[in-house]
Amino acid sequence: MKGNAMIPNWMRPIAIAFISALALAVFQTVSRAEDYKITGPFAHENLAVYFVHGASQAGPIPMTLREAAGNNLIGVTETRRVNELTVENRGDAEIFLQAGEIVKGGDQDRVVGVSVILPPHSGPMPIAAFCIERGRWSGREGENRNILRAAGRSVPPRTAKQFVSSATSAYSGALMAAATPPSGPMDPSRPTNTPQATPAPEARPAAEALERLSAQVSQAQALTWSEAGRTQAELSRRLRASVDNPQSPTSLALTLDDKHLLAAEDGFVAALQSHGMKDSDVLGYVLVVDGQIDSAQIYSSNVLFRKMWAQSLRAGADEAIAAEHTNNKALPSLDVVRSFLADAKGAVAKTLTPNEIQEIRNEPGKRVIQTGRSSGSWIERTYHAIE
Repeated sequence: MKGNAMIPNWMRPIAIAFISALALAVFQTVSRAEDYKITGPFAHENLAVYFVHGASQAGPIPMTLREAAGNNLIGVTETRRVNELTVENRGDAEIFLQAGEIVKGGDQDRVVGVSVILPPHSGPMPIAAFCIERGRWSGREGENRNILRAAGRSVPPRTAKQFVSSATSAYSGALMAAATPPSGPMDPSRPTNTPQATPAPEARPAAEALERLSAQVSQAQALTWSEAGRTQAELSRRLRASVDNPQSPTSLALTLDDKHLLAAEDGFVAALQSHGMKDSDVLGYVLVVDGQIDSAQIYSSNVLFRKMWAQSLRAGADEAIAAEHTNNKALPSLDVVRSFLADAKGAVAKTLTPNEIQEIRNEPGKRVIQTGRSSGSWIERTYHAIE
């Protein structure tokens, strides 16, 4: 898409049907188990990392949120809705936003709810988001109430697990439903504590559809608040110092800037970061906390992995710091790790935009969410261990 160009309403059902059919064909091709090489474990305290090696895909490498923000090529603006923000790619290259990345400011600090590939010159696009600052709904001193900025941080994987599947399903359904905007009243379960702003005409169908699905999103939001609060409490307990920022004690984003936490993270970074940077074929990693597989992230190329690795490692360190620290558990074997990464069965393709397809795959013990271009190439896979 260029500028503010959007698909005409009459074409939306056709485009959605075409992309959904394409998604099934595409992901049947790219979702086969790949012959990854696994190395590790590399451990520090109660966090162990295994690295995933393989061949990088050919093709363009998207910019990350942090890169784009540093070059003023992305805008993230407030909508006055807790679970929706507006994003815009102002540049000539794709921008990849990964679920779990934090943006600070606005009326509340938020976390990106779904992984998104923003096409060049995208125009304003609605995106699902989750609040990680329950106690504020106003501009924070010294910040622009209408603008959110990239924090260069991600929430711990356990926090992201609370919302990412629900957000992907709801957001996919919202954009698929955008061809038939609601004619009756909105879902009464939608949060009512937020001022409402009229979305731009080109974004209104998706925004209205998101409101219709607010019951699912609201449940995920409640879990996110609970997990964010638990994480803050556990970090304070483990570090024996409060990590709550007096400026906004409920902000997980500000907690992650705490000097005591940063110092603790530095130990994990010093011990583990270099192991991921040694080889040019590393595509991702598997995190093990207290001897249990926690999560994994695999990217389509070593370049994109390198862009995200430091940020992801700090998020993993935060999870380990807040955990039980049961170091006596044996670490998983390479075969167990490889089994965790094996393909799930019964894949269901989800359409996000004409530029992007996401797929959620479930099987006992894990959930896999894959983000890819509608043209066929995948960008990122997220794995969460589930009970």
